Amino acid sequence: MAHASPAFSDWTSSSNSPMLAEKNRYHQTAIYTPLPSQQNLPYPHEPPTQHLLETHNANTTLARIERLKRYNNILGYILALASVGITLAMEAIMVYVLYKYYTTKDIPSPGRTSPWAKDTQLWPAFVLLAGSLVTFLLDLGGIIAACCHKSKRAQKLEEGLGYVAYAFYVVKWVAVATLYLVGKTSKDLWGWSCDVRAAKIQEFYVTDLNFEQLCMEQTVASYLSWAEGVLKVILFVAALWLTIKAKRLNRRR
Repeated sequence: MAHASPAFSDWTSSSNSPMLAEKNRYHQTAIYTPLPSQQNLPYPHEPPTQHLLETHNANTTLARIERLKRYNNILGYILALASVGITLAMEAIMVYVLYKYYTTKDIPSPGRTSPWAKDTQLWPAFVLLAGSLVTFLLDLGGIIAACCHKSKRAQKLEEGLGYVAYAFYVVKWVAVATLYLVGKTSKDLWGWSCDVRAAKIQEFYVTDLNFEQLCMEQTVASYLSWAEGVLKVILFVAALWLTIKAKRLNRRR
Protein backbone atom coordinates (compact mmCIF):
# COMPACT_ATOMS: atom_id res chain seq x y z
CA MET A 1 0.00 0.00 0.00
CA ALA A 2 1.36 3.35 -0.98
CA HIS A 3 1.98 5.96 1.65
CA ALA A 4 2.10 9.70 1.20
CA SER A 5 5.56 10.90 0.72
CA PRO A 6 7.16 12.88 3.52
CA ALA A 7 7.38 15.81 1.19
CA PHE A 8 3.61 15.83 0.60
CA SER A 9 2.87 15.49 4.37
CA ASP A 10 5.19 18.33 5.17
CA TRP A 11 3.53 20.47 2.48
CA THR A 12 -0.03 19.90 3.82
CA SER A 13 0.83 20.27 7.52
CA SER A 14 3.03 23.29 7.21
CA SER A 15 1.57 26.61 8.33
CA ASN A 16 2.83 28.07 5.12
CA SER A 17 1.01 25.55 2.96
CA PRO A 18 -1.41 27.06 0.43
CA MET A 19 -4.24 24.68 1.47
CA LEU A 20 -4.13 25.61 5.17
CA ALA A 21 -3.82 29.30 4.38
CA GLU A 22 -6.90 29.12 2.19
CA LYS A 23 -8.83 27.33 4.95
CA ASN A 24 -7.87 29.92 7.56
CA ARG A 25 -8.79 32.76 5.24
CA TYR A 26 -12.21 31.22 4.69
CA HIS A 27 -12.93 30.99 8.46
CA GLN A 28 -11.79 34.55 9.03
CA THR A 29 -13.97 36.00 6.29
CA ALA A 30 -17.08 33.90 7.03
CA ILE A 31 -18.57 36.44 9.47
CA TYR A 32 -22.15 35.76 10.61
CA THR A 33 -24.71 37.82 8.74
CA PRO A 34 -28.17 38.14 10.37
CA LEU A 35 -31.29 37.26 8.47
CA PRO A 36 -33.26 40.12 6.90
CA SER A 37 -36.10 39.54 9.38
CA GLN A 38 -33.65 40.08 12.25
CA GLN A 39 -32.37 43.41 11.00
CA ASN A 40 -33.71 46.82 12.06
CA LEU A 41 -35.88 45.36 14.80
CA PRO A 42 -38.22 48.00 16.34
CA TYR A 43 -38.58 48.91 20.00
CA PRO A 44 -38.36 47.16 22.55
CA HIS A 45 -35.55 45.17 20.87
CA GLU A 46 -33.88 48.45 20.03
CA PRO A 47 -34.05 51.72 21.98
CA PRO A 48 -36.68 54.15 20.58
CA THR A 49 -35.54 57.07 18.51
CA GLN A 50 -36.52 60.66 19.28
CA HIS A 51 -38.91 60.64 16.36
CA LEU A 52 -40.72 57.55 17.67
CA LEU A 53 -40.98 59.08 21.14
CA GLU A 54 -42.38 62.34 19.79
CA THR A 55 -44.90 60.48 17.63
CA HIS A 56 -45.99 58.32 20.56
CA ASN A 57 -46.40 61.35 22.85
CA ALA A 58 -48.34 63.26 20.19
CA ASN A 59 -50.70 60.33 19.65
CA THR A 60 -51.22 59.94 23.40
CA THR A 61 -51.97 63.65 23.81
CA LEU A 62 -54.38 63.59 20.88
CA ALA A 63 -56.20 60.62 22.40
CA ARG A 64 -56.53 62.46 25.73
CA ILE A 65 -57.89 65.54 23.98
CA GLU A 66 -60.47 63.49 22.12
CA ARG A 67 -61.43 61.74 25.35
CA LEU A 68 -61.96 65.09 27.11
CA LYS A 69 -64.12 66.31 24.23
CA ARG A 70 -66.15 63.12 24.40
CA TYR A 71 -66.65 63.55 28.16
CA ASN A 72 -67.74 67.14 27.56
CA ASN A 73 -70.28 66.07 24.96
CA ILE A 74 -71.64 63.24 27.12
CA LEU A 75 -71.99 65.55 30.12
CA GLY A 76 -73.71 68.13 27.93
CA TYR A 77 -76.21 65.55 26.65
CA ILE A 78 -77.02 64.27 30.14
CA LEU A 79 -77.53 67.74 31.61
CA ALA A 80 -79.51 68.86 28.56
CA LEU A 81 -81.86 65.90 28.97
CA ALA A 82 -82.24 66.70 32.67
CA SER A 83 -82.92 70.33 31.80
CA VAL A 84 -85.58 69.31 29.28
CA GLY A 85 -87.31 67.23 31.96
CA ILE A 86 -87.16 70.02 34.57
CA THR A 87 -88.42 72.76 32.26
CA LEU A 88 -91.17 70.51 30.93
CA ALA A 89 -92.36 69.90 34.50
CA MET A 90 -92.35 73.65 35.23
CA GLU A 91 -94.28 74.37 32.05
CA ALA A 92 -96.90 71.78 32.94
CA ILE A 93 -97.33 73.26 36.43
CA MET A 94 -97.58 76.85 35.21
CA VAL A 95 -100.00 75.98 32.41
CA TYR A 96 -102.20 74.10 34.87
CA VAL A 97 -102.17 76.93 37.42
CA LEU A 98 -103.00 79.56 34.80
CA TYR A 99 -105.72 77.31 33.41
CA LYS A 100 -107.30 76.97 36.86
CA TYR A 101 -107.14 80.73 37.34
CA TYR A 102 -108.81 81.62 34.03
CA THR A 103 -111.53 78.98 34.40
CA THR A 104 -112.43 79.91 38.00
CA LYS A 105 -111.73 83.64 38.34
CA ASP A 106 -115.37 84.60 37.72
CA ILE A 107 -116.96 82.07 40.08
CA PRO A 108 -118.59 84.04 42.93
CA SER A 109 -118.84 83.10 46.59
CA PRO A 110 -120.60 84.63 49.59
CA GLY A 111 -119.22 88.14 49.95
CA ARG A 112 -116.76 87.74 47.06
CA THR A 113 -116.83 88.05 43.27
CA SER A 114 -113.85 85.73 42.70
CA PRO A 115 -111.96 83.05 44.59
CA TRP A 116 -108.73 84.84 43.76
CA ALA A 117 -107.16 87.97 45.19
CA LYS A 118 -108.34 91.36 43.98
CA ASP A 119 -106.13 92.71 41.18
CA THR A 120 -104.35 89.40 40.87
CA GLN A 121 -100.79 89.71 39.54
CA LEU A 122 -100.02 87.14 36.87
CA TRP A 123 -96.56 88.27 35.76
CA PRO A 124 -94.58 85.93 38.08
CA ALA A 125 -96.34 82.91 36.59
CA PHE A 126 -95.79 84.15 33.03
CA VAL A 127 -92.11 84.89 33.74
CA LEU A 128 -91.52 81.32 34.91
CA LEU A 129 -93.58 79.90 32.05
CA ALA A 130 -91.69 81.93 29.45
CA GLY A 131 -88.30 81.05 30.93
CA SER A 132 -89.19 77.37 31.00
CA LEU A 133 -90.49 77.39 27.44
CA VAL A 134 -87.43 79.17 26.01
CA THR A 135 -85.01 76.85 27.82
CA PHE A 136 -87.00 73.77 26.81
CA LEU A 137 -86.91 74.72 23.13
CA LEU A 138 -83.20 75.62 23.19
CA ASP A 139 -82.16 72.44 24.99
CA LEU A 140 -84.36 70.26 22.80
CA GLY A 141 -82.99 71.95 19.69
CA GLY A 142 -79.44 71.42 20.94
CA ILE A 143 -80.05 67.72 21.50
CA ILE A 144 -81.58 67.30 18.04
CA ALA A 145 -78.71 69.22 16.44
CA ALA A 146 -76.16 67.11 18.32
CA CYS A 147 -77.69 63.95 16.88
CA CYS A 148 -77.22 65.25 13.34
CA HIS A 149 -73.97 65.70 11.46
CA LYS A 150 -72.58 69.21 11.77
CA SER A 151 -70.28 71.02 9.41
CA LYS A 152 -66.89 72.17 10.69
CA ARG A 153 -68.03 75.77 10.39
CA ALA A 154 -71.08 75.11 12.56
CA GLN A 155 -68.92 73.31 15.14
CA LYS A 156 -66.50 76.25 15.35
CA LEU A 157 -69.39 78.70 15.69
CA GLU A 158 -70.91 76.58 18.45
CA GLU A 159 -67.59 76.40 20.30
CA GLY A 160 -67.16 80.17 20.03
CA LEU A 161 -70.64 80.89 21.35
CA GLY A 162 -70.62 78.08 23.91
CA TYR A 163 -69.42 80.12 26.86
CA VAL A 164 -71.75 83.00 25.98
CA ALA A 165 -74.71 80.62 25.81
CA TYR A 166 -73.85 78.98 29.14
CA ALA A 167 -73.40 82.37 30.81
CA PHE A 168 -76.74 83.50 29.38
CA TYR A 169 -78.43 80.39 30.75
CA VAL A 170 -77.01 80.96 34.22
CA VAL A 171 -77.92 84.66 34.38
CA LYS A 172 -81.36 84.04 32.93
CA TRP A 173 -82.29 81.33 35.40
CA VAL A 174 -80.97 83.19 38.39
CA ALA A 175 -83.10 86.14 37.27
CA VAL A 176 -86.19 83.99 36.59
CA ALA A 177 -85.97 82.11 39.89
CA THR A 178 -85.39 85.35 41.81
CA LEU A 179 -88.27 87.18 40.12
CA TYR A 180 -90.65 84.30 40.75
CA LEU A 181 -89.65 84.15 44.40
CA VAL A 182 -89.76 87.93 44.89
CA GLY A 183 -93.10 88.09 43.09
CA LYS A 184 -94.69 85.87 45.72
CA THR A 185 -97.09 88.18 47.50
CA SER A 186 -100.68 87.93 48.63
CA LYS A 187 -101.78 89.03 45.15
CA ASP A 188 -100.00 86.60 42.84
CA LEU A 189 -101.22 83.08 42.12
CA TRP A 190 -98.59 81.34 44.24
CA GLY A 191 -98.82 83.68 47.21
CA TRP A 192 -102.63 83.65 47.24
CA SER A 193 -102.83 79.85 46.95
CA CYS A 194 -100.71 79.58 50.13
CA ASP A 195 -102.50 82.42 51.96
CA VAL A 196 -104.70 81.72 54.99
CA ARG A 197 -107.52 83.73 53.39
CA ALA A 198 -107.63 81.26 50.50
CA ALA A 199 -107.85 78.40 53.03
CA LYS A 200 -110.86 80.09 54.68
CA ILE A 201 -112.88 80.20 51.45
CA GLN A 202 -111.76 76.78 50.24
CA GLU A 203 -115.03 75.18 51.33
CA PHE A 204 -116.97 77.26 48.79
CA TYR A 205 -114.85 76.00 45.88
CA VAL A 206 -114.32 72.36 46.74
CA THR A 207 -115.45 71.17 43.32
CA ASP A 208 -113.52 73.83 41.40
CA LEU A 209 -110.28 74.59 43.26
CA ASN A 210 -107.82 73.07 45.66
CA PHE A 211 -105.66 75.91 46.95
CA GLU A 212 -103.48 73.63 49.03
CA GLN A 213 -102.60 71.55 45.98
CA LEU A 214 -101.95 74.66 43.89
CA CYS A 215 -99.70 76.03 46.64
CA MET A 216 -97.69 72.82 46.76
CA GLU A 217 -97.36 72.60 42.96
CA GLN A 218 -96.11 76.18 42.64
CA THR A 219 -93.67 75.63 45.50
CA VAL A 220 -92.29 72.65 43.60
CA ALA A 221 -92.02 74.84 40.49
CA SER A 222 -89.97 77.35 42.49
CA TYR A 223 -87.61 74.60 43.66
CA LEU A 224 -87.30 73.34 40.10
CA SER A 225 -86.41 76.82 38.86
CA TRP A 226 -83.50 76.97 41.31
CA ALA A 227 -82.51 73.42 40.40
CA GLU A 228 -82.43 74.47 36.75
CA GLY A 229 -80.17 77.40 37.63
CA VAL A 230 -77.80 75.12 39.57
CA LEU A 231 -77.81 72.67 36.66
CA LYS A 232 -76.73 75.42 34.28
CA VAL A 233 -73.94 76.48 36.64
CA ILE A 234 -72.66 72.89 36.82
CA LEU A 235 -72.78 72.60 33.03
CA PHE A 236 -70.94 75.91 32.59
CA VAL A 237 -68.18 75.08 35.09
CA ALA A 238 -67.70 71.52 33.80
CA ALA A 239 -67.59 72.59 30.15
CA LEU A 240 -65.15 75.40 30.94
CA TRP A 241 -62.83 73.09 32.91
CA LEU A 242 -62.82 70.35 30.26
CA THR A 243 -62.25 72.84 27.45
CA ILE A 244 -59.36 74.58 29.21
CA LYS A 245 -57.73 71.23 29.98
CA ALA A 246 -58.10 70.13 26.35
CA LYS A 247 -56.55 73.39 25.09
CA ARG A 248 -53.59 73.01 27.45
CA LEU A 249 -52.96 69.52 26.15
CA ASN A 250 -53.29 70.77 22.60
CA ARG A 251 -50.59 73.40 23.18
CA ARG A 252 -48.17 70.71 24.38
CA ARG A 253 -48.42 68.75 21.14
